[in-house]
Amino acid sequence: MKKEAYLRFYNLFLRGISMLSKFALVICIAKFLKLEEVGQYGLLAATVSFSVIALGGEFYTYSQREILSVERSQWPYVLKNQAIASTFLYIIFLPLQLLIFVGGFLSFDFIFFFFLILILEHIAQELNRILIALHKQLFASVVLFFRLGAWGLISIGLFYYDSKFQNLDTVLYLWSLGTAMAIIMSLVLIFKMVPNLGQGKLDLKWIKNGYKVALKFFISTICIKIIMTLDRYIAESIAGIDFLAVYAVYASIAMVINSVLVPTVFSFLYPRLVENYRKGNFDAYKRNIRELLYSTVLIGALVALLVGFISPYAFAWTGKDVYLDSQKYLWWLLLFSYLYCLSMVPHYILYAKGRDKAVLISHLVAALVFILGSGGSVYFSDIDLLFVTLCTSMATLLVMKSFFAKKPICNQEVINA
Repeated sequence: MKKEAYLRFYNLFLRGISMLSKFALVICIAKFLKLEEVGQYGLLAATVSFSVIALGGEFYTYSQREILSVERSQWPYVLKNQAIASTFLYIIFLPLQLLIFVGGFLSFDFIFFFFLILILEHIAQELNRILIALHKQLFASVVLFFRLGAWGLISIGLFYYDSKFQNLDTVLYLWSLGTAMAIIMSLVLIFKMVPNLGQGKLDLKWIKNGYKVALKFFISTICIKIIMTLDRYIAESIAGIDFLAVYAVYASIAMVINSVLVPTVFSFLYPRLVENYRKGNFDAYKRNIRELLYSTVLIGALVALLVGFISPYAFAWTGKDVYLDSQKYLWWLLLFSYLYCLSMVPHYILYAKGRDKAVLISHLVAALVFILGSGGSVYFSDIDLLFVTLCTSMATLLVMKSFFAKKPICNQEVINA
């Protein structure tokens, strides 16, 4: 228990540095870059995040649950087939990303950085998830520091060193470099832990079954990413490129809640929750749920309030009043982020139980709520309605997942409930 407390502390410390670095970078971007560049950065980041889902097909949701359900000797088998499954997805979905530029969602000026960062981000994200599934949470946070924090600090240093570096290209080059470093570090440890990785047996039936399971999570995640990507395009259409810059900064800051909860709560508890449920250890499983719920509620609320009260001082430092004039929207986005994090508690319960269809239904309904509400905000040109819709969609997601999570699916679970 004492060892775990130290691990969580170090994990929080590393993630805290990463988040502070990211927060500082966002504020420096707001200060040194033109509003148009800030808006472009926000669109690019959101679109990359969306495309990572399309590229990966959420296959990790299947392979990760498999890793937590088998003995260590079976890890090469799972990881090799995951890599092969991902290769097939690359062949299909990577060329389709060109439609983003053909459709005018992003300028062709960003095509090089988009594909470079997209591929690097996807690989780094998959490797980070593997590290967590292998119970290497602390090392995963070290890697994440290079992926999120270190390059941000270098960017800030270059901004101050010479004005010629105060542009979007600096940020994008260093983003690519930091993610590449994270990939190298992750691969070194994974190959060390699973030295016979390439010897796993090819199992097309396993891959096919994985696609079937992952498809439900893929559609579910796309629903959430639609909300977290289209919101920026809708904000721009209603309020213009200057407000989009403000929105991008606010949204980046608001997601700090999730960024803190992942290393301190989710990455430690959800592997145990899944493993205990799958192996029938229901007493430990129930303890995991309680700890997950209380930690998410308390830590999430504390981070949201802390960010909300500190941010005005950071915005004042930028010297741009535009970031101070719309702070009520930051609070709306903090609420949105908090509700999203709360929804992850029943999400992990459903994931452990294998109730993938319930997750899919919840996400579809939440996306429908967002589409209807955001459509109204565009029709009436009401930016406030967009923020109300965002929070309503997340509240819907939380309520529906909680409802499904309470329903037992086996007699053993009923007896031990």
